[in-house]
Amino acid sequence: MVLPTVEGKIFYNRIYVDSGFSKNDLFLKARNVFQKLFHAKKGVNEHEDKENGIISAQVFLSFNTTRDVTNMVFQNVVKTTITIKVKDNKYKVEVTDFYKISSDANMPDEPIEETFLFDKAKDKPNWYAYYANLNQRVLIILDQVYAEMNQKLITEF
Repeated sequence: MVLPTVEGKIFYNRIYVDSGFSKNDLFLKARNVFQKLFHAKKGVNEHEDKENGIISAQVFLSFNTTRDVTNMVFQNVVKTTITIKVKDNKYKVEVTDFYKISSDANMPDEPIEETFLFDKAKDKPNWYAYYANLNQRVLIILDQVYAEMNQKLITEF
């Protein structure tokens, strides 16, 4: 299982050009993406910089993993940062800063890269499903962002 990395950190990046929308329209769409896709999540820390065309937020992604041996299904929660950067007619979506949420309130959240590199080095195939499902969840989010960002603006009644 290979996750995309830049300088040792898990990093997803998609650039979309020829959107047909102005920077202002894309910024409004990006704001709407965070409200629509992540509005119900408590603890979402959102940052907006309209002048530079950047919106980012820490969000929680959940996904299930089934253990091969026991067939038990586990729900996993990961904290990550999603950033949308807009310019006239194009935008970029980045998903970075992945943390495995600790089930123990006394333990800090753990960067995914630490466990990923450990599991990869030990060739632990039972954990491949975890990373494959995380990857699939992020790709779904990227597809949802794309769908929302490319919807036509409704300006007339």
